[in-house]
Amino acid sequence: MLELAGMTVTGPVREKNEDRLLINRQVIRTGSLSLSLDDSCLAAVFDGVGGEAYGAEAAELAALFLSVMDPADTTAERLVDWLHKTNQFLCNRQLLDHSHRYMSTTTAGVVVRGDDVFAFNIGDSRIYRYRHPCLLQLSEDHTMARSLQGLGLVVGRAFGNVVTRYLGGNSASPHLFGGTGQCLDGDLYLLCSDGLWSFVKEHELQATLAETDDLALGCTNLVQKALDNGSDDNISIIMIRKTSSG
Repeated sequence: MLELAGMTVTGPVREKNEDRLLINRQVIRTGSLSLSLDDSCLAAVFDGVGGEAYGAEAAELAALFLSVMDPADTTAERLVDWLHKTNQFLCNRQLLDHSHRYMSTTTAGVVVRGDDVFAFNIGDSRIYRYRHPCLLQLSEDHTMARSLQGLGLVVGRAFGNVVTRYLGGNSASPHLFGGTGQCLDGDLYLLCSDGLWSFVKEHELQATLAETDDLALGCTNLVQKALDNGSDDNISIIMIRKTSSG
């Protein structure tokens, strides 16, 4: 059995929500959703890049593209192929309309099928797994800051906002993690945009997830924590917990 909950909010500063959530073929533009599923799910967070240059539309289109996939029949190879097709569609849209030339989006998601799981991300939206008592980041940050840190350089926070991979550009190769038998009973997956993780430290995430029984309430608590810590961005979050085998 799988429990899922998601929430996406505009926040106190932005005029519109450029984030989208996808939970088993349902695209969520604002608000929240919670449900239980028997065995499989595909869930993802999208954070539109480009502001007025149609970041929200990019997130919407990418979510709709992935929403046609059946999680029970989704493999890593099929997912990568579909992400490439989504990227090509966004690039073609840019060519057709000059005003769309910067439309792009990050994505971070997971596919769970029984005991099997694989995670994917492009950009700086993140995926964490809480397996008591440890919190592990499964995603890879595709940012200028991460690249410079890999060279041993000390960088300021401004570089963290420069995304180096995204859907809608030349660099759209996903980072993949997971495999057969890697989803255990009790595992809790957290998917989120940078509006959350940039303002809630990992020790705060870990403490909140450790005491979360009700996933919907857990989403609400983390969103409120980000707001209390000064988040000035859209905030999006999905929690997924495996409660029993099969």
